[in-house]
Amino acid sequence: MTFTMSILAREITAAISACAQIVDSHSQIPILRCTRIAVADGMASFTATNTDQSVVAKAACDGSGIICVDTAALSAKVQTLKPDSIVSFVGDGKSVTITQGRTKWVAPVLVDDMPVFAEIDAVSVSVDASFIKGLEQCMPAAEPDGSARAYLQGVYLDGDRIVATDGRQLRIVQHSATLAGSILVPNRAASKIAGMFSDGAEVRCSKLAVSFSTDRLTMRTKLVDATFPAYRRVVPVGSDGLVRVGAQELLGAITRAAAIRASGEKAGSFINMQMRIRESEIEMFARNNDGEEGSDFTQSERMSGGDMDIGFSGAWLIASVKSLDCDNIEILYGGQGDPVVMRPINSPIENIRVVMPRHFS
Repeated sequence: MTFTMSILAREITAAISACAQIVDSHSQIPILRCTRIAVADGMASFTATNTDQSVVAKAACDGSGIICVDTAALSAKVQTLKPDSIVSFVGDGKSVTITQGRTKWVAPVLVDDMPVFAEIDAVSVSVDASFIKGLEQCMPAAEPDGSARAYLQGVYLDGDRIVATDGRQLRIVQHSATLAGSILVPNRAASKIAGMFSDGAEVRCSKLAVSFSTDRLTMRTKLVDATFPAYRRVVPVGSDGLVRVGAQELLGAITRAAAIRASGEKAGSFINMQMRIRESEIEMFARNNDGEEGSDFTQSERMSGGDMDIGFSGAWLIASVKSLDCDNIEILYGGQGDPVVMRPINSPIENIRVVMPRHFS
């Protein structure tokens, strides 16, 4: 069967770039390293899958037919083309010839046995750029892949809340849309969704999968088959202490105090840090096993509660404050062993970071 396609180089470059994010370049199954290109009715559909995640990108073109081409090999070629010029594909079932002006390549094609891309039969919910931003803010708090706790290795979409935790920190961001049910999106897929749909998307959920789509791009992923913990139990209902502080001022104090060598432990290395809350200032103090110490101060306004010294991993504090992305934050605290909550002041939505304390030595 003859395959023909004439398409703007920038269009195919964008489509293949999306496919390249999904394919498993190390798979022993050749078709899973490929992109399927199907052309009909003035539109090309580019499909790739690793069996857990799939993507379909669409672009206007002329031609007809279907081919399957190695994604990495095709990506390396199209990225070198002139973006605003037409590139032509002509295939005969065994190979495809790719030309733009006097540039020419011949690449082998595979038999079309790509797994079928299944649309999710569910009502779509529109999410905007703020949802994607919330997803990006929560992702770093998820448990990294590879541990025994699969139920923490992803971002939990719970109605109108985005949640992630690794047991030591918890992030919750509320968004304007409300998804049906609650699903756990795996880390790998969440990072791809954030990169592909920065302006928002239409979301469809089932018990087994979720898809994000626009007019030109759809990504579908299997969900983590595990029960996410009852995260609300970690969030303090009430706290004795409340202090308000400038976000950048606090971040600067933490960063400067943390500029010492990390201490070692069996689980890795950490910045041994203590937050010392006083009536009108917060001191960030750090020290390590080599005798180094770091200290810095920032002005604050204590609204309630008394003096308190709370131990933390400095890296958790830095990451949590950065992810809030606001001018001023309030810190809710109890005793030395109680979780600390940080959130933007007067935020109209729930946007909190819960950081578990650790013993300061």
